[in-house]
Amino acid sequence: MLDQDFIFQICKETINKFKNLNLEELDERLHDPMYSWIQNDPDKIKAKEIIKIVKNYSLQITKSKDLTHQIKTTKNIIFNEVLTATSLFPIILYPDPQDLSNMRYLPFTNLTENNLNNYLKYLILYDPIISKSGISQEKDFSNGALIAQTYSISFLTHIIFEECCLNLGVSKIKEVVQETRKNIINDIFKLIPKIKENGEINQSKINSLENIRSFLNIAFEANFLNK
Repeated sequence: MLDQDFIFQICKETINKFKNLNLEELDERLHDPMYSWIQNDPDKIKAKEIIKIVKNYSLQITKSKDLTHQIKTTKNIIFNEVLTATSLFPIILYPDPQDLSNMRYLPFTNLTENNLNNYLKYLILYDPIISKSGISQEKDFSNGALIAQTYSISFLTHIIFEECCLNLGVSKIKEVVQETRKNIINDIFKLIPKIKENGEINQSKINSLENIRSFLNIAFEANFLNK
């Protein structure tokens, strides 16, 4: 069983691990925006925000009266944070190397800039978590930083609770998360071209779909929790 002190210890160790990661030694293909985000934290404001979120989640976990319920609660937390981070991944903004004031998306095969603009609009309007983050449609440094922050918080949070899950005896949680992330991003890339310019999903192309998050929950949550 997990207690708050143990969860906080994992939280601090995980934050320090990524703060001290030598990005120059890391294969460029493995770079993630979260690494730079957490390392650029001289006043520890970002670390404190992560700790506050982890504290709220730890209260949910430590209320559990038995191991089975703790595992279920922890896996629910991981799944929701993986879903948020993965949903944001396609619309993370990067500065153009030729003009650092020009923010742009990563290029993706079979997705146009308009596709990604429409998807960003969808998330702002309809995603129950991301719509509350303050993210806008602006392609500027401020909005890019907010997207990166929202993504990074969810990414780092799910890593922290992966470690908690390992300590609860779920030995293959990292493999399950990796598989789930891959499946979610594949489905998101299929869904993005079906979003209209007003940010609404073209319902004629997707039957009985309320929103992307509910679709992905139905598709992957039960399988994730049962592994």
